Parts: sequence; structure tokens; C-alpha cells
Amino acid sequence: GAPPRGRLFWLKNVGRPGAPEFVLQPEIEGDTHPLDVGIHPAPLAVAWERPGGLELLLTDRRGLIHVHRNFGDQRPPVLMEPRTLTRDGAQFVLPEERTVLAAADLDGDRRDELLFGTADGRVFAVHTGSSRLFLKNPHPVLHEGAAPRPRGHAVVTPGDLHGGLALVPGDATGRLH
Repeated sequence: GAPPRGRLFWLKNVGRPGAPEFVLQPEIEGDTHPLDVGIHPAPLAVAWERPGGLELLLTDRRGLIHVHRNFGDQRPPVLMEPRTLTRDGAQFVLPEERTVLAAADLDGDRRDELLFGTADGRVFAVHTGSSRLFLKNPHPVLHEGAAPRPRGHAVVTPGDLHGGLALVPGDATGRLH
């Protein structure tokens, strides 16, 4: 009878190379309170504010992006009080609910930019400003050649497919581009 509540867990790989085996670990919580993730959290573990550190970027039900620093880079994570990413002095709000985030260094400056897809199939990149907590305006990621655009509900992930950075968007039809 209670409303659904989003929760985050992590899986620890206790296997060996070539034979992964994952064991469910305790729920990830904040240092002073449960995480406010809504029913469709979109977590991203990334070195966002400190190179080499592992932090959690997490969207909430309002479309805000929070940075939860991992106290002492511990595993399981011990998350500190979140800080919200902003743009032009206001909270940065993602354009749609349930937006999945990715991170990749698109411009070679050794700092990751945020990537996200939209329901209409477009993929956007967001660069940081004077601090990793301040974002610039999102801009569409353009492609070269006649590559098809995802049809809708794009989700993007970075990877190294041919010896360099590639962005692989998927769409609601299940196609990868």
C-alpha cells in the first residue's frame, strides 16, 4: 500500500577474469539520510570532482543532478551530503524524467563531460564551467556522415570501438547506432 521508493544497491565482483560472479551488497545510502532517488533513479559512478576518486552522480525525481562524494573512496560507498549541479546560478534541470547520464571526455581536456539522450532521439553534451559543479548550456552532439539518428528515447554510452572514443546511442526500437 505504500508508494514505491527508489533504492540503490551495488554488486561486488567476487569472480576471476573471464568468469565474473556478482554478489549483492548492502543498499547505498547517504551519510545522514536515505537517498532521494524517486522510483527511476539514474546513477552514474564517475570521477567527477576529483581525478581518481569515485563519486556518484544521481538524478532525482525532479530532474536535478546531485554529486555525492564518496567519503575516502570507500567500498561499499559512504556518500557525503549531495551538491546539486547548477547552470547560470540556478539548479540544472534535465529536460525529461528518467534521463540516463553518461560521461566521456569529448574534447580531450582530460575532464569528462555529461551526455544524455532525449525522447525525440537527440543526444546532448554538457560541459562544465569554472567549477565541476557549474554547467554550461547543453548542446547537441553532431555526427559525421550519414549515420542514422536514434528514433526515440535515446540512451548513449561512450566506448572505445576503433582505437578512440566512440559514442553508441541506443533507441526505443532496440537498435544501436
